[in-house]
Amino acid sequence: MLMTSAMVFWEARGSIDVPVIPYRSIATDKAVFPVSVMGKTKRVCELMVGAFASKGLNACSVRFGNVLGSNGSVLTVFQEQIAKGGPVTITSPCMERYFMTVSEASSLVLQAASMDTRGDICVLDMGKPIKIKDLAENLIVLSGFAPETDIPINYTGLREGERLTETLFYDDSIVLPSGHEGISIERCVVDYERVLRRVQALSDAVYDLTSEQMNYLVDEIIGCADAPEPPGRRSGEGASGSAVGRGFGLSPCRETARAGA
Repeated sequence: MLMTSAMVFWEARGSIDVPVIPYRSIATDKAVFPVSVMGKTKRVCELMVGAFASKGLNACSVRFGNVLGSNGSVLTVFQEQIAKGGPVTITSPCMERYFMTVSEASSLVLQAASMDTRGDICVLDMGKPIKIKDLAENLIVLSGFAPETDIPINYTGLREGERLTETLFYDDSIVLPSGHEGISIERCVVDYERVLRRVQALSDAVYDLTSEQMNYLVDEIIGCADAPEPPGRRSGEGASGSAVGRGFGLSPCRETARAGA
């Protein structure tokens, strides 16, 4: 993942001097107050894109949550577990995530790519978060079985780097309308020189550093953003429910439990 961040760095840096079509980086809700390696490296990519955009590159990031049916989707995992007779494994009954379909995600990403939002982050409307437990139970029923009776559900507990919920925006971030009801704009204010020095140091020494040293450098890069500390959480929910929630007949999660934030 660190090498992917380094590739984004060199691609974006080279694009400043070479005329290219608009540069768009795909981000994730795990980049908001990141606790995992994936989330941290995705946040680094957001900041690099913002930094290079401040030097004239026509670039922005597009941030959204989980896409059902994509590679590694929990829906595919559940289907495979149900086909084997279970059990279906879930981290926690309280775990919830934002979801959208492949068609929703691809359509909004293309819309975001056409916008002139240099350096900022296009955040897709993911609707309201959905409990993974509800998703699993509805999928079991749609497969012709009864949850727990025919297909057991096992809870594995949180692992390091996991949390019960995700959010789409930083607290107190400046969020603006984009002109498209499914996309909001989060301002990304970045110190170009600070980001450049730290990313360059990480890129030069990525093969020689220990995991602790790499984590320290990544945290330093993340600290280059003009972003507040996380005193609380904002819902980040959009104006309307996600189509996937309607399609599976799921009710949005109303629990407010937070973990690992």
